[in-house]
Amino acid sequence: MGLRASEWVAYLPLDRCPRASARAVLSILAVRSTDPGYAAYPSITTMADALGASRRTIQRCIADLIAEGLIRPGDQAATRNLRHDRRPVVYDVLTPELLRDEERKIARARGVA
Repeated sequence: MGLRASEWVAYLPLDRCPRASARAVLSILAVRSTDPGYAAYPSITTMADALGASRRTIQRCIADLIAEGLIRPGDQAATRNLRHDRRPVVYDVLTPELLRDEERKIARARGVA
């Protein structure tokens, strides 16, 4: 459970994610992620059912969240233990902590840090 990611979403300024439906989808992804925001993969149907929304609404919210730089497609290997015809898309919630971790990994790979 992504407690730090969930806390980040809770305190995210409204101007970063003003639509309530998109914020709700972001919250579900944050809760389902591993800290600091990696590998959330609830299905579109699961999110639609949880929010009482249509699948299309959830798809629009995901597109909006990607466009706003709040999520991105993640490592799809996270679902390799699921049947291939039942694998949802994996997303990363782009918390500041996740972005810092990745910057450090890149710096280490380049031999800077």
